Amino acid sequence: MRPAAFGLAIAAISLTTATAAAPPAPICDPKQPSLTGMAAVQRNLKTVQGIYAAFGQGNVPGILSCIAPNAEWEAWADNHAQRARVPWLKKQSGPQGVGTFFAYVGKWKVNAFSVKNVMGAGANVAAEVEVDFDVTQTGGRIKDQEIHYWTFDDRGRVTGLRHYNDTAKHIAAAKGARD
Repeated sequence: MRPAAFGLAIAAISLTTATAAAPPAPICDPKQPSLTGMAAVQRNLKTVQGIYAAFGQGNVPGILSCIAPNAEWEAWADNHAQRARVPWLKKQSGPQGVGTFFAYVGKWKVNAFSVKNVMGAGANVAAEVEVDFDVTQTGGRIKDQEIHYWTFDDRGRVTGLRHYNDTAKHIAAAKGARD
């Protein structure tokens, strides 16, 4: 499935929270009912669409409204980027851990970010993404094609995210290399 908003490229974004009078609206309602089947898939696709839109607007609180308390971000065994201590690919837990991830990448210069396609089945959504970031903390640069693999609970909250990427590029950028 491909929601109409996908395929949109975000040329430059800032991940700092706006200083507007009203705080950004949450994307997810913590009191959502449990859903199964196609209704759950549709809701999960819509949530991922909302998360990427919030990313483009710098609405980190909106993104965090979708993160389950028990969420595992980058939780997988034998991750070479984690062994190499790439800070943005470190395992994180819950909304606080995901907030730590966004605090780090929120300092980056985004040259390009484009969601090419999304697909969902069951409790999972996968997004094909092209990125081009300057990692300001190291002076490195990442230009990569990635798959973002999202997992949801039956209430539509994110319980997991894994970035499938060119690990060598991320390790090199963490050391200051420019792709």
